[in-house]
Amino acid sequence: DDDGEWFLMEEVLRELPNVGNVVRVGHGKALLDWLRSPDHPDPDVVLLDLRMPVMDGFDALAAIRADHLIKSHTVLIFSTSGDQVDIKKAYNLGATGYLVKPQTLDLLSKRLRAMADYWVEVETPA
Repeated sequence: DDDGEWFLMEEVLRELPNVGNVVRVGHGKALLDWLRSPDHPDPDVVLLDLRMPVMDGFDALAAIRADHLIKSHTVLIFSTSGDQVDIKKAYNLGATGYLVKPQTLDLLSKRLRAMADYWVEVETPA
């Protein structure tokens, strides 16, 4: 995400009572390095954009699902693309869910709030 979009997303996420730490990585390879690092707790949810430099979201998702140490993470695609080809590809690669980024701050807030509420309530493997 660009810095402005990230700032808005971070602001919305930090206001939600059921969201803990929010961490941003710049590209798919950095995400893989972060997920594999023992220096921090595992994330409850990974929000993954498809359009990233160095390694795109599809390649990052495939690498996550291929790595036995990190493959069980909940990975939600959060992308501007609503293209059915992208959605099907993401699910075929093992995405847990797919959300299309809305165009307004109000809708962004509602969508992130609904996502956070759902993933706090759902039971996932430890």
